Amino acid sequence: MLGGYLGWIPLLFKPLAEYYIPPIQPQARLRTENRPWQDIITGLYGVPPLIKIHDREGTVKWKFERDDVHQKLPPALQRCFDLALVINHTPDDPTIDKQITFAVCRDNEFLWNAHSVEPLPGDLLAVATTGQRPWDGILVYNASTANPLVDEPPVLQNITGLRAIHTMI
Repeated sequence: MLGGYLGWIPLLFKPLAEYYIPPIQPQARLRTENRPWQDIITGLYGVPPLIKIHDREGTVKWKFERDDVHQKLPPALQRCFDLALVINHTPDDPTIDKQITFAVCRDNEFLWNAHSVEPLPGDLLAVATTGQRPWDGILVYNASTANPLVDEPPVLQNITGLRAIHTMI
């Protein structure tokens, strides 16, 4: 303990430049050679909005935009400009690649401020909202691909009273 109090004394006699402080090394799992992920998913706001998968150098390997939608959507989803989506990413199978398997419109009083979507076991999907209203929280949907796309998918569970959710994992 005495050394802690007196540890500054050598600094009076020796210039700080002579002391070597080793740099902090990143955890092994975060070093470039150990990263299991090489692709980055990015959502871009703009006109039109864009979802892209690219590598660390920025080379786009896959993208999804409104012009990629070739399936019939329910009328309310067609009109909606702000959707929470689940999209197939199957570039090896173009017949189902970029197909929307779940969608809910965010243009309503409950989802307008939704910002986080998390897959849950059993084909469930949690959508988080943030706000000061009593109904803000987490809405859970059945996102099974066996279900047809509908204008307003039913909410299986609504966990309210959570005012600030920034991730759910």
